[in-house]
Amino acid sequence: MSSRRDAVRVTPPRVRGLVVGAAPDGPPCVLFAGRLVAAKGVRDAVEIWQRAAVGLPLVVAGAGPERGTLPPLDGLELPGWVPHHELPGLFARARGLLLPSRLLEARAAGDERAGLAVRIFCRTIRKQVGAYAAALGGLDTLVFTGGIGEHAADVRDEICACL
Repeated sequence: MSSRRDAVRVTPPRVRGLVVGAAPDGPPCVLFAGRLVAAKGVRDAVEIWQRAAVGLPLVVAGAGPERGTLPPLDGLELPGWVPHHELPGLFARARGLLLPSRLLEARAAGDERAGLAVRIFCRTIRKQVGAYAAALGGLDTLVFTGGIGEHAADVRDEICACL
């Protein structure tokens, strides 16, 4: 007979259908994957990667109008749009993910789509925190770090609503 704790399975957010344990399709890298638009902060990701000087190439996977604005840099790979069946190998080679976003700025400026994206983001984080709390038998403290921890009280409040 299994315990109640054995019945709980926590699955982190992921690309739908992404194969866990896939073989890397190349050498280790830092990865930015998504639509290459200003709201996603792809140029910020390149700048952060340059300043961090981690010694790994940056793979910017995706398509969109910002692709043409990225400078030609040593170690910057721009494969363009990556078919879904190739994503597991790409994610398997990633040693870090860069996920900057301009959504909060766009939402503050009244962009309804950005507001919806932030609400979906908060709901997703809230669901994961709830799942982890259930698996752990509760939480004593929830700590936010980085941009959300330092600059986004409204996002922290929205994430914690109903927890």
